[in-house]
Order: sequence, then structure tokens, then C-alpha cells
Amino acid sequence: MIFTLVKSYFIGFTWAVATVIFPIVLLKKEPGVNELVLFTHRFLLVSIATLLFDYRDRQRDFEQGVLTPANMLHEKQFHRFFNFNLLLFLLVTAGVVVLFPAPLQWLQFLLVFFFLWLHAMSRKRADDLFYLTWVDGSLFLSAVLSLFLLI
Repeated sequence: MIFTLVKSYFIGFTWAVATVIFPIVLLKKEPGVNELVLFTHRFLLVSIATLLFDYRDRQRDFEQGVLTPANMLHEKQFHRFFNFNLLLFLLVTAGVVVLFPAPLQWLQFLLVFFFLWLHAMSRKRADDLFYLTWVDGSLFLSAVLSLFLLI
């Protein structure tokens, strides 16, 4: 039961390990503060996207005995919880922008506003097309914006 409560974070952690830790190990690079901030950024990015999916699936998950923050918290509490995660993401994004200076790095902040929009839309839409296009698209947007780390 505890695992399902942290499911979003487990998925975020797995994604961060695959996209930050594995490359560090393969490149035999010594991890430092920059890598920790990038790891946390990826972790929160995917966790937030997964929280949106949990919100969509909250009734079905509850009926199947899968407990997530989306179905354990009251509506208002969940939205505060989501916004708290988004605030953490904003702070970590600021860290990414500072630690990886590049001319267009400020575009990373677009993800925060994109997640705000997705959160608002998730209250109105529950269709697969919206979630698979826009919520999963946030991960693609992050990849595109991360290209600016190399410029």
C-alpha cells in the first residue's frame, strides 16, 4: 500500500536514474552539484506528469485498491499537493538555469507554466487523447528544451 502512495515518485526516480545516473556512470564522470540538480529536475518533471495521470485515474485506482495521493486526498488538498510539487520544480528549474548557463536556458521555465496549464485542463478533461498528447508531450517538451543545455 505504501508503494502505491509513492508510485509517481518511484516512476520519476526511475526516469531520473535512466536519464542522468546511467549516462554519468557510462561516461565515468564524477557526479557533482550540477548532476544532483539535473537528477532532481528530471525526478520532479516525471513525478508531476505522473501525478496528473493519477488524478485522471483516481476513481478507477480507488476501486481497484490502488491508493495514490489523487484518491487519498480531498480535491483541494490534492491540488495544493500538486502545486507544492510544482513549486519545488520551479526552484529546481531555477537551479538548472543557473548551473547550466546558456543563452536560451530561461526557456526551461516554460515547463512550469505548461504544467500549470495542464493541471487546470486536467480538471476539465479526462480523455486519453489529452493525456497522451499533452501530458506525455511535456516530457518531449523537456527533451527539446534540454537541447539548449548544449547550445
